[in-house]
Amino acid sequence: MKILSSDFDDTLYFHELGGYKKEDIIAIKQFQKKGNKFGLCTGRSMDTIPIKEDIHFDYFITNTGASIYDGNKNLLFEKTIKNTIFKEIYNIYQNESILFVCGLHTYQGKHLLFDAGLKKIDNMDDFIDDINSMSIHFTDINMTNKAIEYFKRYDCIDVYRNHTFLDLVPKGCSKASGIEFIEKYYHVSNTESYGIGDNYNDISMLEYCHISFGFPYSPKEVKDYCDFIVNSIKEALEVIDETISM
Repeated sequence: MKILSSDFDDTLYFHELGGYKKEDIIAIKQFQKKGNKFGLCTGRSMDTIPIKEDIHFDYFITNTGASIYDGNKNLLFEKTIKNTIFKEIYNIYQNESILFVCGLHTYQGKHLLFDAGLKKIDNMDDFIDDINSMSIHFTDINMTNKAIEYFKRYDCIDVYRNHTFLDLVPKGCSKASGIEFIEKYYHVSNTESYGIGDNYNDISMLEYCHISFGFPYSPKEVKDYCDFIVNSIKEALEVIDETISM
């Protein structure tokens, strides 16, 4: 059995195209029919993933590894950031665009660059739950880099960059840790594990997987961790088929 873990945005789902590529879905189904597993490995939360009816995911690694679900969306694993730490960070960056995840629900902060249609907390003092992850969007890369330095003081969180977004997750969580969990869940060795992604927050996955794929539009720092550069998931699956037959 092989497993392919895929990033979501600009890897499987393309906003400028209005969604998924038909040829990718066909290739994924063929891959699964051979007894292999295909799943998502994303910074998104479960409730923000637009899923087509004609595609089946065998697993979901969400919130950059902080929450993992099986193909029926049953929770397999989760880790949280303490509410006190979350509120401390939120109060410092509350004037930025913030999303945060608690269980199956994603909430938005005071300010967003766009109306995401997500739940809002009118009074943050009333929010008492621990969270799975938190995303902060900054207006320029300098602010992003300054925030990365600031977050180094917290020994209970890990931070991943995606353009000018920063994803904050519980310490020890990453796309790589999520894939390692799935490998153990399916009793698959790392040599049978493949990953595909396009951006900085995919680096842990690309470095961890036995064979990894990036895209021509990926930043150079990301490409450095890839074994192959492809134009689509379909093309990546063709490479996997070739490596199997060798």
